[in-house]
Amino acid sequence: MDQEGIAKRFGTAMDKIFRSAKLSDDEKVKYTKWCVEETGKRTDAIVGGKHRNSYNKAAVVLVACAEMLSKHGERSAGKELVEGYRSKYNRHSAFQGELRNALRIASL
Repeated sequence: MDQEGIAKRFGTAMDKIFRSAKLSDDEKVKYTKWCVEETGKRTDAIVGGKHRNSYNKAAVVLVACAEMLSKHGERSAGKELVEGYRSKYNRHSAFQGELRNALRIASL
């Protein structure tokens, strides 16, 4: 499956979960925070560990998480998430390229 397909599947799955689950506001905050934290851990493990063959995966997950935030009324938080990692790994040109590709197909 290509990068665009993976991103769409992740976004669709997250939307479906949030629409079908009857979560309290506190639970929504909890799970959103968890999603952002796990995305950060995964991105840091891949990019920080210089696993170049997986930079595309890190970029897709990062952008998908930002899209999820945006679709749930936290557009600025999604943009800040992406910009934070763009800045953090500004010297990793291969990751920057993958991030640009992922953003190109995103609905941010």
